[in-house]
Amino acid sequence: MKFKASGVLLAAVMLTACGGSDNSNDTVSANVAIAAELKGPESEPALTPVTIANGDSVELNSLISGNLAQENDEINITFDAEENGLVALVLSSSASDFDLQVSSSLGGASFTGENDGSREVILFEAEKSLRYFITVDSYKSSGDFTLKLVEANRQSLELTENEYAVSIKENSDYKCTLVEYSEEENYILFVSWRNGYIKAPGGEKYQFSSADGNSVTVKINESESGESFNYSLTDTIRFAVNEQTGAIDGTKTGSFTYTEKGDGNSCSYNSELTGSILL
Repeated sequence: MKFKASGVLLAAVMLTACGGSDNSNDTVSANVAIAAELKGPESEPALTPVTIANGDSVELNSLISGNLAQENDEINITFDAEENGLVALVLSSSASDFDLQVSSSLGGASFTGENDGSREVILFEAEKSLRYFITVDSYKSSGDFTLKLVEANRQSLELTENEYAVSIKENSDYKCTLVEYSEEENYILFVSWRNGYIKAPGGEKYQFSSADGNSVTVKINESESGESFNYSLTDTIRFAVNEQTGAIDGTKTGSFTYTEKGDGNSCSYNSELTGSILL
């Protein structure tokens, strides 16, 4: 799990993999028929290899190579969109935990990939003539990485036949022992209605607990402990899909507790989830 300094989760709390997970292996499928056109392009276009340094500008359909020399290091690059269209960023590294972020010159929502590990995926609608700022940072460890900046397609994301890439906007209200606050997060989720699971890109699968028509429920109980910390989480996620448009809406409720070296924080939260199938 990842935490801000206050002990609050960074992103997609219900999807990162931790020790002590209680998640059934029984398969619950949802009886939905997603419109075929929602899958989007299957094949990856030809990519141009490029090695980057901090501050470089890159073009669409590039296979980018870079290096983060130490923990908490980062590389910032820019991308100037020449056309409107859905763009994918796919980060890979053997390092223990690299993260990814993109924002535009107009400000507004930024998109993050902050899962445990260094497999991160961001999908965003690029607008012609806008500049986009891309950051790769080393949350833990150091080393080489590759980053695909590509016209969005299923091959680049390594989606299986029955998986879909879903964009999620999560608006949450947190009530914690230390603070109360609201937060908006934008991230990508992989969903298989036929095989009955959700997962973060490169992350652990969480099976559906139940399904009713186009609505599904996922219940998660996790805990982790170490020499100087303890963590526990309960989550209930419910969402429905429009089979023709791909629109997603739902809720997430839960709580978590985190203590480290005698200091800690407990939070309960209620979230509204909206989104859509992108690929």
